[in-house]
Amino acid sequence: MSLPQTVLLVLAASGLAALAFLQWYQRHATLARLDAVLGFPASEASFGVASALQWIGAKVPGGSDESLQTALTRAGHFQPGALPMFVALRLICAAATFGAALFQAERLTATTLIIAVFLTFFVSRAFVILIKLKAERRERLLRRELPPVVDILLMVLNSGISIDQSLRYATGMLERTAPLSTAVLKRYVADVDSGVPFETAFERMGQRFAIDEGYDLAHLIKQSLLQGGEIMASLESFGAELADKRVAAAREQIGRKSVLLTLVMLAFFMPVLMITLGGPAVSQIMLTLKTAKHEIHARETRR
Repeated sequence: MSLPQTVLLVLAASGLAALAFLQWYQRHATLARLDAVLGFPASEASFGVASALQWIGAKVPGGSDESLQTALTRAGHFQPGALPMFVALRLICAAATFGAALFQAERLTATTLIIAVFLTFFVSRAFVILIKLKAERRERLLRRELPPVVDILLMVLNSGISIDQSLRYATGMLERTAPLSTAVLKRYVADVDSGVPFETAFERMGQRFAIDEGYDLAHLIKQSLLQGGEIMASLESFGAELADKRVAAAREQIGRKSVLLTLVMLAFFMPVLMITLGGPAVSQIMLTLKTAKHEIHARETRR
């Protein structure tokens, strides 16, 4: 197996293993939190690998990088140990790529070392790029989910129940239609049920949304619940603003698609059109040149 194939195989396996482990850790952290709320004893055996990765990530420089922590929060990883685990996984995969690049080389040269260092840097940056892409995808989905969430809250509030009960009802009702928002609301319900003050719970809810609209919604509900005031009119205005933003984002995407469609048409249709229009003229010119060539050749032969 050649060096590029081996490196690509290691890179693909490392990325899949890292994503699978992060999903596994997120699931087990949620189950552990649920066990703690229900009073069941926590299982420490299943977190042996996670604890080791957290220890490795805490010892590595960059284990407390705020930009990485913000990117992980935006991507939906809220656990306290998500950052050191991410740093440890990135370090392990980068080291594996460096070792694979050197192992496949026939002999150690400066070129091989430069290639290994470049591939290691590429793997390290690929982890950050993948997390940022996941964060951007989550933000787009959350902005798509928030208008229905606000509409459901308005509908439930019109029945006369409190805002806390409305959030609990929306948590159970929107599990399939708005899974990301439901996950944030479930964490809010768990915080309140475990004794966290409402102000802190709403602050955490805004941080877990990790978008401006989520911060605004959490701040609006917190202000209405703690300081009093009419929330219906504010939520209606907020929902209308979210709908306008969504329409504006859709128009922007349509504009981008129109530009891309124009470029595609220019790339694929213009050559065909130019050949269709200019083909007969070019053919006639070539025929004329060939006729002139034959005439000149015939005159030279006569002489």
